[in-house]
Amino acid sequence: MQARLSLEQQPDGSIKIATHPKQEQPDFEKPFMGVVFTNQDKEQFQKTGHGGRVFDLEPVARGEKVPSLVSLDRLTNRFEAMALKDIYIPQTLKNAPLSPKQQQGLKEGKAVWIEGMDKKTKQGEQPQKIERFVQYNAASKNFDFKFSDEQRQQFNQERRTKQGERQAEGHEQKMPKARKLGEIWVYSKQGGVQLSREDFDKLCNKEPVFVKDMESQKPKQHADASGTQKVEATDQKGQKYNAWVWIDENRGKVRHTTKHPDQVRAIEAKQVAQNTQNIKPAAESKTQVAVNNEGKTNKATKHSTEPLKKGQSQPTEKQAEKKEQKQG
Repeated sequence: MQARLSLEQQPDGSIKIATHPKQEQPDFEKPFMGVVFTNQDKEQFQKTGHGGRVFDLEPVARGEKVPSLVSLDRLTNRFEAMALKDIYIPQTLKNAPLSPKQQQGLKEGKAVWIEGMDKKTKQGEQPQKIERFVQYNAASKNFDFKFSDEQRQQFNQERRTKQGERQAEGHEQKMPKARKLGEIWVYSKQGGVQLSREDFDKLCNKEPVFVKDMESQKPKQHADASGTQKVEATDQKGQKYNAWVWIDENRGKVRHTTKHPDQVRAIEAKQVAQNTQNIKPAAESKTQVAVNNEGKTNKATKHSTEPLKKGQSQPTEKQAEKKEQKQG
């Protein structure tokens, strides 16, 4: 159970620990110390956390009314009150002098615009002045400093900009030099060009990326123990070049090609098919291919139905005997 603890002085002068359990929602329907909140009061509490006016409370039922300020404890969602006689409003706030009108406004629970206050700075920072809406908080027994609507919009915009810059810097700082995918090393720098985080992530997800102005380098025929990659489409004349960078899992490397990977795969598949059709059997296997694949026979094999093995040009004695037994 979440709760706030406070020390309360008892009539006999002793101190007692009071527990204030957390509520899920503020109870606006239940009277607070004899006061029923109006719709305007509810709106103020929901918007600012404060009643924004003086309430005549009855700490003791049907007892003396005590002018007080009421605020909502954001931790417990319970109402807390502070009698006006116990609220001290200073003549200056953060080194900004307060006019009698400003002091009276704060005493009445209003949000008062105050300029020229000292901003809390870190060591090494230059002193700065700020202006804010200031309102007394009866729950914390202190002052709340709030932005105007314009300041809040500006602050939120600046915060989003700074967060974006920090995230971008973080991405760049955390960009690894290389990532190993299976047996393939993928480097964040390709052809001397540092990939963006987006392109590097795409490449690691096995998506092709088009990279411009890469520098030539001598092609490496094999990947060494450190995972150095073989590359293609390099310009040996020292000129920069543009190419598709992609992972070829069949070859186990990152490739640079002038054509899109889909085109490269189609061309290479066609070449493989053509090469397969053009393959001729070795001399010792010609008879085997002719008999087993093409159904041809010669004088030695015409009476045999057994397939020939590699390098075999005529049936074995056992194969011939099987044929004669079937014919008999």
